[in-house]
Amino acid sequence: MSQQHYEAEQQRLSYLKGTRRTEIADALAEARSHGDLSENAEYDEARNEQARLEEEIKKLEYTLEHAE
Repeated sequence: MSQQHYEAEQQRLSYLKGTRRTEIADALAEARSHGDLSENAEYDEARNEQARLEEEIKKLEYTLEHAE
């Protein structure tokens, strides 16, 4: 991986762990405020998005840790 690509991926990771996590946390809080979570599609979607984000973060961290 080139130095430029590594730095771009570091910036992407920083965005995902900062801004994007905050956006999803806000979406979860908003969905939670609508009441019953058992029938709340907005909440389910936010939780799914959170799971996808955390998986992407893990993969990116692994890639960066093992970059040459």
